[in-house]
Amino acid sequence: SAAPTSADATITIQNGHTVTVNSSVTADQTIVAAGGTLSINGGIGTSLSLSNGIGTDLTVNGTLLVSAGTLTGDGLIDINSGGTFTWAGGIIRGSVTTNVNAGSTFSINTGSHQLDDTHVINNYTTCNWTAGDIAFNNAAGPATFNNHAILNITSGVSITNPWFGNAVINNLASGTINKSGGTTFIYAVFSNAGIINVCYCLEHPELP
Repeated sequence: SAAPTSADATITIQNGHTVTVNSSVTADQTIVAAGGTLSINGGIGTSLSLSNGIGTDLTVNGTLLVSAGTLTGDGLIDINSGGTFTWAGGIIRGSVTTNVNAGSTFSINTGSHQLDDTHVINNYTTCNWTAGDIAFNNAAGPATFNNHAILNITSGVSITNPWFGNAVINNLASGTINKSGGTTFIYAVFSNAGIINVCYCLEHPELP
């Protein structure tokens, strides 16, 4: 059967079920229930594009896994308490705001990551970034990562900007960044109003 689209009513991925995106599809008002999984891992040419409808366009109470392909579109993504967001590679772009809310699990690991366009990631939980650089590759930005809670960087990963795009990293007043395990380079506009704990080396090449 054909995959549902944004023209359908609410789409729910139920407990015990996994939906894998391996082509280009659109969606709106999609709910990943606790125990359910939405996986974007189809590689080049594979995308999940959100349409900005009424309310939250993707609600994750289970697991969202992005490991290849593209998560794009516009609208709002909420990773709720008890949910899991694993970014293991692939491209996150579009004019989407992703809220990784308190009580959820947020991991950045494994592969290469790309954050593009005007996508905003708001981290309100503990994010563990253990592997894989994040590249800001689109000059149309700014793409933005806002840390409102805890960001643990535990390896020599970096934020790169190979196309000299608009890249913004904000550590807000409520945010704490804990850095250990190698050297991290940040090729972005970096603003800190919170706490940074450095156990090894954090470098910003654009600062004197």
